Amino acid sequence: MRFFPLATVIVLAIIVVFVVPDRQGETIFDALKPAQTPSFPNLLVERQSLQNSSHSPIGSSSSAETAASSSSSQVRPVQTQTAPALASNAGTSSNDHVLSNEKTAEPVAPLPSPQSYEQLSAQGVLEWTNYYREQNGLPPLKLNSTLVTAATLKVYDMFQKQYFEHVSPDGKDISDVVTNLGYQYITVGENLALGDFVSSKDLVDAWMNSPGHRANILNKSYEEIGVALKYGKFNGRDVWLAAQEFGRPRSSCPMPDQNLKSQIEMDQDRTSDLSSQLDALHASLQQISKSDVSEYNAKIDEYNALAKQINQLNQTLKEFINEYNAQVETFNTCAAE
Repeated sequence: MRFFPLATVIVLAIIVVFVVPDRQGETIFDALKPAQTPSFPNLLVERQSLQNSSHSPIGSSSSAETAASSSSSQVRPVQTQTAPALASNAGTSSNDHVLSNEKTAEPVAPLPSPQSYEQLSAQGVLEWTNYYREQNGLPPLKLNSTLVTAATLKVYDMFQKQYFEHVSPDGKDISDVVTNLGYQYITVGENLALGDFVSSKDLVDAWMNSPGHRANILNKSYEEIGVALKYGKFNGRDVWLAAQEFGRPRSSCPMPDQNLKSQIEMDQDRTSDLSSQLDALHASLQQISKSDVSEYNAKIDEYNALAKQINQLNQTLKEFINEYNAQVETFNTCAAE
């Protein structure tokens, strides 16, 4: 292992991001809000009767159905987790900082001696990461090309701008990077490392010996990963910079039917237009003389026919909305796991 004149430099950083709204102020999945069920207008105005030119006043049905509403559980935003202090690899000097307020991890079973893992490489980091996950009863992470690109961009950006933080000098973090690359996710996380590592195992062990980074590696919700590392000058020293980008894609949960959502929106627009027509008809009824029974009753028939149409559309709309909201709740429940 190479040593620097003063002390070995091994610095780790961790981030976990749970997102409902993204950086543009929109929801990560804009269908997660439950739709509201429609209200039903007071309908079926009584027709005027013909009784020797004497007329009863207009009445309206008092049995109109009241507005109904529906709600579903929403994914609650979770605070971004950041390390309270820089973490160190086991065996470094006493001047290195260690994450506090964390339980010491139990040792894992002795590792074999893999022939292909001895040198430091992205593939080796991936395989050692999955080895530890499998040792803890977790499925292996799948390599995702978009997350690999995100990890590569992060490593090169840190070298270029000479910083070692989850948030870049221009204010961007991993959620911004993967979003710009088109990666749709429920959860993303990041492990960073800077130091004089001699092998893939050396690097992954450094992360595993830090409770926060270990938690990212052993996070059961993650399904995909991207890994990148580079050797170069950082603050005048030759060091490795490495990044692990973890992700749970949005597609891992059943998506609400967007065709159904579009149909609901179309029906809502149609209902709104018909309701405006109904209001206009009601206003015109007030202008007709009650002595003109024929015209008055014709307008009432028109009003009642339109009111019936609205009620039928609202009933269908209510059923669609209840179906859609059930799908939303299923998605939210899955995403919260």
